Parts: sequence; structure tokens; C-alpha cells
Amino acid sequence: MNHKKVYRLMDEMNLKAKIRRKRSTKLRMKKVMKPYIADNVLAQNFHAEKPNEKRVTDITYIIVGREHRYLSTIMDLYIREIIAYQISDSYDLTFVLHTVKEAVHKETDAM
Repeated sequence: MNHKKVYRLMDEMNLKAKIRRKRSTKLRMKKVMKPYIADNVLAQNFHAEKPNEKRVTDITYIIVGREHRYLSTIMDLYIREIIAYQISDSYDLTFVLHTVKEAVHKETDAM
């Protein structure tokens, strides 16, 4: 069915679509966590001379059905591989700390 026909039929039946305004993600993030901005220690120099010299991390979300899952990763810049990751339903400090503990555990196992 064409969208114009749907509009016409809705108009004939006096039906109006309720349009919600999108909420800003900035407002939601302020409620979740107070942002912390660290110093730029790497200064865009992503070359590492030895393992475990430089590591980077990122947190992102994945939509699964109607729910969000959060993915935290740690990458070693020498081997350019993800050395630790965690997936969680909640975006909190313990979620990030589990990722760091996993990376430290793998580092001690490798020694």
C-alpha cells in the first residue's frame, strides 16, 4: 500500500500520528556517567616497539533485538590484536574493570 493512501485513509478517519521528539544521547550519557577526559599520552603515535608497551581501549554498544549489549575491548598495539573483551548488559565501572582484569590475567599467563 502506498504511503499516500495511508495518509489519505488516516485523514478520512481523523487519525493523527503521535510524533515523539528524539531525546539527545548527550542528555542520557550525562545521567549514566560523568565524563572523564584523559590526557592524550599517545599523541597519535600508535607504533609500539614491544608487547604490552601500548594498549588502547574502547567501549561500544551492540543492539540485539530490542536490547543493548555493551562491548569493552583492549588492544595491544604491538601485535594489533584484541587481548581482552567483555560483553555486558550494563554500562558501569565493574564491567570495564572485568575487561582490565582479563587483560592483566592474560599478560601474567604469557610470562
